Parts: sequence; structure tokens; C-alpha cells
Amino acid sequence: MNRPKTFESAVNRCVRDFIRVAKDKPIDVYNRDDVNQFRDHALGRGLSPSSLMRNLNTLRALTNFAAREKGVPALSTFTAPT
Repeated sequence: MNRPKTFESAVNRCVRDFIRVAKDKPIDVYNRDDVNQFRDHALGRGLSPSSLMRNLNTLRALTNFAAREKGVPALSTFTAPT
């Protein structure tokens, strides 16, 4: 798929920011506390709630894709609790 360069930059920035806050770990080790810490950090630096949701959706899509590719069970880390 041909995405604009800005899309790639936004995804890379999102992942970089998440890893900076939650540390670099295997995807199946991240937990809800990591996501909450990222949320608090992002909102604390002034990210809008809609941008935060976009970032969390990006992270969810990436981790789910990686889990499928690597045969890891489905991850619910980035899914909103019900």
C-alpha cells in the first residue's frame, strides 16, 4: 500500500514515543499499566484525546499484526476495557 510519507512518520513517532515511555519489551509483555502510563504521558504533554486515540489505535493495529505474524495469541493490551 502506498501511504504518504507523513503517515509513516506519524506511525514511527507513535511507536518511538510509546517505547520511550513503556520501554522496549516483547509485544506480549506489554500490559495495561504500560498503556495507561503512555496515555498519562501523552495527555500531560498536551496531546489531544483524539490524537491519543489515533495513537492507541495505531499501536493496537501494529501489535495485532505482529502477533498474527509471529503466532502469538491475540493481544488485548491496547483494547479498551468493557
